Amino acid sequence: DKLPAAWVLVNGSRLGQGPLLELRRPGQSQQKQQLFLQGGGGGEAKKGEAVEVVFRHATKDEGELRLTLPCSFTMMQVKVYLIRELGRGKVQKVQLVREHDGVLEAYQDTDRLGSLRELYVLGVHLKETKAKAVDKAGDEGKDLDPAEAERLARRKARKEAKRRSEQEAERAEAERKAKEEAERKAEEQALQEAMEAERKAKEDAERLAAEEAERKAKKRAKREQRKAEREAKEEAERKAKEEAERLAREEAERLAREEAERLAQEEAERKAREEAERKARRR
Repeated sequence: DKLPAAWVLVNGSRLGQGPLLELRRPGQSQQKQQLFLQGGGGGEAKKGEAVEVVFRHATKDEGELRLTLPCSFTMMQVKVYLIRELGRGKVQKVQLVREHDGVLEAYQDTDRLGSLRELYVLGVHLKETKAKAVDKAGDEGKDLDPAEAERLARRKARKEAKRRSEQEAERAEAERKAKEEAERKAEEQALQEAMEAERKAKEDAERLAAEEAERKAKKRAKREQRKAEREAKEEAERKAKEEAERLAREEAERLAREEAERLAQEEAERKAREEAERKARRR
């Protein structure tokens, strides 16, 4: 849909890319525009429950379209169903929007319908399609006998049953895919947690091994240091003993020499006295 000139794109964004549009229609107050676009709740919807949703055009007064949809539908599924029901438009151009703080805000395709009971649309016309549907219903019900009317009613009931069946199948398929995706994510998370636990266990083992190696290295270094100190002490004691023995031996030799010299001197003096006495007697 072409937006009115008085509407302004916030931050230059386009609808569908996280945009917000000012809700100011030419000739209409901000308050009235907000009232026109405010969505209604419908209470909480249980999972798997089908709810009636009212569709209105966000910028044009085209009446409304009511559809019964599962509350588990995503906005993408809602758009697909809406296009199929209308028989016109392209899913890529359809936008589902809501009023929030005076601006239009686009739903994400992955958002759930949940308890919403009212949606506003851009990118598709509701008025013309609704009028055609009313005219067709009037033509079908004109000048029909009761049997034909009953036949048409049965055909309409079959179509409605088929539609609801397809709707339920789509809902079941969406739930199945969601369940598979949840299981896949759970498996991925479990695998990541297992890998993380394995990595931490490996790191702990490596840390403990490094600590044990460091402890053994320190113990070996202390043992070698004590051995070196013991050997150094023994070597010092041995050298001290050898030095003491050498000094004792030198001292003994010195004393022996002195004693020998003394004895030799005494012997020489004795012999000299004897010689002197002998010479004296000869005179």
